[in-house]
Amino acid sequence: MIASALRRIVLTGSLIAALGGPAAAQSDRPLTFVIPTFARESLDIGKAGTGDLPCLGNLFDALIGTDQSGQLSPARGLAENWGTGSDGRSLTLRLRVGVTWHDGQPLTTDDVMFTFERLRAPDANCTFCRFMQSIDSVVTSPIK
Repeated sequence: MIASALRRIVLTGSLIAALGGPAAAQSDRPLTFVIPTFARESLDIGKAGTGDLPCLGNLFDALIGTDQSGQLSPARGLAENWGTGSDGRSLTLRLRVGVTWHDGQPLTTDDVMFTFERLRAPDANCTFCRFMQSIDSVVTSPIK
């Protein structure tokens, strides 16, 4: 029965390059991998459960990255640096310059805001949404 629970996901384009290096990037064949999961077949991060993380974790980059030991690190992630307010109730992140989408468009604060709004939406029930819904507000501003 486990075999019937397997879902097939076909990935192409830049993910082939990321997973397989230069040789795979030159191939015009899709890369297919199978993830055993009983999760929903959805790419909606606002509906993601723990079982969806093996797939969605490959589609979404973290704002704050970690190093190989699991400690927070500015070496990875979409934020190049961050800091907390003196009251411990605010977090300011500075997005890394030069991050682009698969189509070459730059990552913007509007993109990050979209994800925050999705995770805080009334119908969002993902594994981590309850933590996001406790956020009072999210504000974006241009780099000065």
